[in-house]
Amino acid sequence: MTPSGAVPTLAAPRCCSQTRVFLLPQPRSLIALLCAFAALALPAQALGSDRMYMGAAEDEGRNADPAVAMAKMQLAKAAGFDTIRITAIWEPGQSAVPAGQLAALQAIAAAGDFLGIRVVTTVMNFGSRTTPSTAASRTQFARFAADLVRKVPSLREYIVGNEPNLNRYWLPQFGANGEDVAATS
Repeated sequence: MTPSGAVPTLAAPRCCSQTRVFLLPQPRSLIALLCAFAALALPAQALGSDRMYMGAAEDEGRNADPAVAMAKMQLAKAAGFDTIRITAIWEPGQSAVPAGQLAALQAIAAAGDFLGIRVVTTVMNFGSRTTPSTAASRTQFARFAADLVRKVPSLREYIVGNEPNLNRYWLPQFGANGEDVAATS
């Protein structure tokens, strides 16, 4: 208690005028708010690209029978796809694409051209037991890929190799000291 008998409090005395203080938003908050308004103000179509493709990784259309290849590609077109990724599988000892695989790749390429579907081809070994790890096997792999490019010129986009960072497709992954040897090979 004070000498006057009043109980002291932490409240501001009533005799003083209260001043209102307006705090400015923190810079990060202001930037986030402005970004949110900008994102809402821009039309969604402005963010799209005419180079975006919609597709699937699908080997079902890779069939030596042109009618089967066309039917599978028509299904892809009906599903709204404009791109299909297929595989060309290399095996040790091959320096050229075998006739059966070549016919299948030619059929799907022709169907893709006819329907306006982009066909992207992954040229790869199948499994880590077939890793082209010697100079001779790498030369065979390169010749296989070059043969494909020559014999199916309508296939124009390629992925060479498949997931060399996974031991399912590429061995060895690491050297004796733990260093990454898959990336360099």
